[in-house]
Amino acid sequence: MSAFLFTLGIFAFWAMLGYAVITVFQPRLRILQGILISPAVGIAVTVLAVFFINRAGIPVKDFGRWLLISFAVISIIVFVIKRPIFPFKKLLPFIGILLAALILSAWPMFSYGFNWASFANDDMANYALAAQRFLNHGFFEQPNFDDLLAGKDYSLMYWFMHVRDGVRSGSELMLAVVWAFSGLNAHQIFMPVIMALHLALLTVTGAMVSGWGYSRRVALIAVSLIAISPMSSFGAIYQLIGQEGGLVLLGAAITLMCRPYSLRPVITRAWGLIPAVAVFSGLFVWYPELLPFLGLGWILYTCLLLRRSKEKAVKVIIPAMVIGIFVLMVLNKYVLAALTFMFIQSTTGMASSDPSGFSFPNYMVPGGIAVLWGLIPTTSILEPSLSIAIASGLLLTYWIVCRIMPSQIKQGMVPVSFLSIMVLLGLVLFFRNNDFGLFKLAMYIQPFLVGVVAIALAAWKFRKTSFLIIPFSATIFISIMASNIYFTSKSTGENSAGEFIEIRNVSKEKVFQQLQTLFNSPQLMADEYISSIDNVVLAKLMVLYSQGRSVIFPSRDYFIRIINTKKEESVNKKEAKYESERFREYQIETNSKINRFLIPAGNERLLSRPLIASAAKQNIFNGRDSTDGQGYFELIPSPLNYLIFIHSELGNHYYHSDDRKKTAFYTLENDPMFPGRTFSALGQDLLFLAIKPTKTPRVVMELTSTIVKQYDSELPTPKVQNVPVGFVGRGSGRIFSDPIELTDIDGMSFVSVDMGREGKQMSNSHKGLMLLYGRDVSLDSRYITTFGRNISLISEEQYQLLQPPQSVTHFPADLANPNLEYSGIYEDGWISEHSFFKFKVGKETDKFIVRGVIPQLGKSADFATELKIRINGQLVAQQKLGVGAFSVEVPVTGLSDNPRVDLEFTNYQKLPGDDGRITAGKIDFIGFN
Repeated sequence: MSAFLFTLGIFAFWAMLGYAVITVFQPRLRILQGILISPAVGIAVTVLAVFFINRAGIPVKDFGRWLLISFAVISIIVFVIKRPIFPFKKLLPFIGILLAALILSAWPMFSYGFNWASFANDDMANYALAAQRFLNHGFFEQPNFDDLLAGKDYSLMYWFMHVRDGVRSGSELMLAVVWAFSGLNAHQIFMPVIMALHLALLTVTGAMVSGWGYSRRVALIAVSLIAISPMSSFGAIYQLIGQEGGLVLLGAAITLMCRPYSLRPVITRAWGLIPAVAVFSGLFVWYPELLPFLGLGWILYTCLLLRRSKEKAVKVIIPAMVIGIFVLMVLNKYVLAALTFMFIQSTTGMASSDPSGFSFPNYMVPGGIAVLWGLIPTTSILEPSLSIAIASGLLLTYWIVCRIMPSQIKQGMVPVSFLSIMVLLGLVLFFRNNDFGLFKLAMYIQPFLVGVVAIALAAWKFRKTSFLIIPFSATIFISIMASNIYFTSKSTGENSAGEFIEIRNVSKEKVFQQLQTLFNSPQLMADEYISSIDNVVLAKLMVLYSQGRSVIFPSRDYFIRIINTKKEESVNKKEAKYESERFREYQIETNSKINRFLIPAGNERLLSRPLIASAAKQNIFNGRDSTDGQGYFELIPSPLNYLIFIHSELGNHYYHSDDRKKTAFYTLENDPMFPGRTFSALGQDLLFLAIKPTKTPRVVMELTSTIVKQYDSELPTPKVQNVPVGFVGRGSGRIFSDPIELTDIDGMSFVSVDMGREGKQMSNSHKGLMLLYGRDVSLDSRYITTFGRNISLISEEQYQLLQPPQSVTHFPADLANPNLEYSGIYEDGWISEHSFFKFKVGKETDKFIVRGVIPQLGKSADFATELKIRINGQLVAQQKLGVGAFSVEVPVTGLSDNPRVDLEFTNYQKLPGDDGRITAGKIDFIGFN
């Protein structure tokens, strides 16, 4: 509840400050419009104040608390002196909608409080670290490059982004000042701040349609619609704080710059333009990417206005020019920096993409229309629901584009002017195959789409409406609410993987709190650590708490996109020295390939450091999830046979891979064959740094190709250090390799894995209305060789202590036994043409038994196959089998240890329908008696 109230407190502060500014400068807004736009004005004033003070060289921690307190006191004084009108009764419906909207989108706050991390995406991690730099340093203060090189303060990385590259900084400054005021760090306040911004977006959407002759009813409808808009809520839940705040300021700028101002008396009217100047300036600081929409939409609106009334158009154009001049005076040289950044972003944002490699393919296929309207959260839902949603989305689109927009354009209304620009841009992006641009535009467009719909609904004569509209509208409402619930539920991250989720159970496990405890713990006595974490977000979350301690991540340079070392720009000697010494390049020739990679400088000291690892499973490496309620992280003083994935030229890290076809592994996703467990898609080449390996260790590799239909579920034939790992057949398997020799370089040991085949994309299965267009669009851009459940390094001693079972009879449970070595059987018991198992032989064992059934899968009832059974390579049985149940028993004597049993079938069938797996039959029991 405290996080929920904190969110309301932030929003109330912005609203109070903004309304005080409006009261003082009197921009001649309607009372309701002035109140609704107040939070946006408060946001602009706050961020501009922090922006200028921090750029003067003062850390936010030195002034943030007193700045906000001063703003609050000044606002109260203004209200006492000016006594502005506040129509509380008329505002009650809006207050109720805001509270309901916050509950709808932020109900996880009630469960997790300030530990709600939502999807925990990389943007959030970056914003938080950048806010930490502003908190502790002046804007232009050059970082301590020695601390950067030692990994003692990763927040200093963001000096490169904001100072050298001129990236916008509004969101980070707002986080920093709330951090300074509250004492809660950027992770803890992130969701309250962005949800407060979401509330501000609701009110500013109402403000856009509460003037210009619109009734209060239009504003109520608009606020209600944006409150339940799934794509609008998703922007906040997905932690796009720059976008969220930018849309708030864009809506406020439109409201203030598209209304006609009286031109006389000049001084009074110029005074009334100050709130618009603040909002417009704030947009430059917070999210200049939206400036083209403001400019083009405003031009279209004024052109439409000129046709209707030249006098009103002049009263819009001249004040806008004055506002522009004031903004230039306020921001000075920063205007050029913001426009340069905007141009770079716009140019990059218009680039074309390969249809086979879309990151956001939803909007390149018909299902995207339904997602845009919020009828479905994703195009992965099943038919016929998907086609019904698409048809509904097409009807709504036709209604808006062909029936509503033309009439509103003729009337020269504001929301439709900006919606028209966005629709035209959307068409350009679509035909340029720009999936990311459409993904962003689908969220940008929501306030304006809602505004147009609200105006149309307010004028609707419901008595003349067809009775079919009522059930259709009810269905739309239910679908929209279901999408909202889906997004918010996913944001809990509980027992989920994939689908935007970067870190499993991050909120439930209170990772922020655990990180604080970890780095305040007396257990961490050393000053230098190495971390095996290869989840980019989790690594960035960790370093917010590790300041002052050296923490190095060998897996990958997680900040390469932040420091942008490829930028061609003059740098000073310290910066150049730092960039040249960060990493050392190495190469390995193994598995008949040359592979290049980078390792942090000072590797001679890295391997002697204690290891900080994630006890909770973040990948399939090192084969364990050792939380058991003991904590999300663990300190391993002296790790043994520990693998750390290394980003390399042949095997890229999943996040921002240099080449999709070379991605080595992907984030965890739910395992459909083992409910409650996870696995990971794999590429072809993987490279590992082995920490303190034992002599000639073995690699444990557990793979499944059950759902890899592009390879007919066939298991790969991998090599580890040029040593073949003997997978056979289809389905799943777990193999313990022969002893291997590691590659040693500069005192470091490396393990190379080659899956033996290139990754392929999953085949598309478009059906129904999804066939309208975009048939060549891949809904899954990954290039997959197989899926992995475990890749680990074990000692020879551990291998010799394995105790495999005598038999397998319960599927899939028995296959999960980590002591069982096998290959070639699907998790649900269907077996492939070739398989093998290693079972333990009991003291009283005298038979090897295989029981199962060969079903009639085709029209022919005379299907037949022959089963050959080999034990330790020797043929011990050969029997013909037909359709129906079978049982084969083979007498055995003189067996010891863990013999290998191979099963070979001479013929196979395909399972019916979409399954299509190749199988020889279904196994009920296999093993020794």
